[in-house]
Amino acid sequence: MTITDLLLFNFRIFEYSQIQFDDGINVIAGANGQGKTSILEALALFALGKSVRAKQDMDLIRFGQDAAQLRLNLLSKSKHEQLAIKVMQKGKQIAVNQVRKNSISDLIGKFQMVLFTPDDLEMVKGGPEERRRFMNQYMVQSSVNFIQELRTYQRLLNQRNILLKKHQYDAITTWDESLSKSGAKIIFERGLFIRKINEFAIERYRQLSGQEEQLTLNYRPTVDGHSLSDITSQLEEGLKRNLAKDKEKGYTSIGPHRDDIVISIENRPAARFASQGQIRSAVLSMKFSIMDYFKNVIGEYPVLLLDDVLSELDERRQSALIDMVHQTQTIMTISQSSGMQGDEWGASRFFKVAHGIITNER
Repeated sequence: MTITDLLLFNFRIFEYSQIQFDDGINVIAGANGQGKTSILEALALFALGKSVRAKQDMDLIRFGQDAAQLRLNLLSKSKHEQLAIKVMQKGKQIAVNQVRKNSISDLIGKFQMVLFTPDDLEMVKGGPEERRRFMNQYMVQSSVNFIQELRTYQRLLNQRNILLKKHQYDAITTWDESLSKSGAKIIFERGLFIRKINEFAIERYRQLSGQEEQLTLNYRPTVDGHSLSDITSQLEEGLKRNLAKDKEKGYTSIGPHRDDIVISIENRPAARFASQGQIRSAVLSMKFSIMDYFKNVIGEYPVLLLDDVLSELDERRQSALIDMVHQTQTIMTISQSSGMQGDEWGASRFFKVAHGIITNER
């Protein structure tokens, strides 16, 4: 999968820019605040249907404008696709191959990417919401059904929590059956996903660390089970069992919205015992395992987006990263102050960004 070009109109600080990418390594250099990270944000928007940075859509629109427009041309399995997004003050409009679509779900699955930023290091030491975001972010790219299930579950969960806060307890049991069925589907699919990427992450970690240490990813749901029906019944029973506690707290205490991933190195929790080097290797391994996962599921590598990660990696890990970026199209940002020109990576195209203006240096 490769991106051929990206058009931005009134997006963030860009008034109008069109970028033509090479199918190899593309380096975007610029000082902080000049817009280089916004380019990666725009690309990720086409994969996820929402921004990885903005809390609301209107933050994506250039100051003083009513709407932002983005267009992405890509080549996937020898097939050309054109994706377009119009971001307005209230909502988005989607078009696929110049045909207007009714739902953001029609966009999902057309383009896959893996994004790595320095903030991803929080995935190990941060709270469980970081690891749930990791699962959701990459599972939705390979399954439209999963994103629809997430929405269904969130709607049901919100309604149950409203009833808890309003002390309308008699109506809660009528929601628990639907909430259990939806939540069980998410838990079941997440379990399959983590087991699969764990297989890839084990080998990737050994490559990155240069050690025989073993990285292990274990999915930890609030209820467990081997089958979908088993998880459904356990979740429904758990909701009933925890109802008294939920009444007291005013929110639902079990379900996929409370799940986590346990990241271990040599059977010791990485959050407590891992060094900074081990954490960097673990996070990179998890991201690379997603690359392998997509290759296995969709038959080709996704586009790799790297946001100013070189400063976070030592020479050995940079070398391992170089091996990975040469397997797929890579779009990476670097700080101008880093002194790098992309030659160290065999970059085939080099851009500079300043004040929202992109120039192609070579």
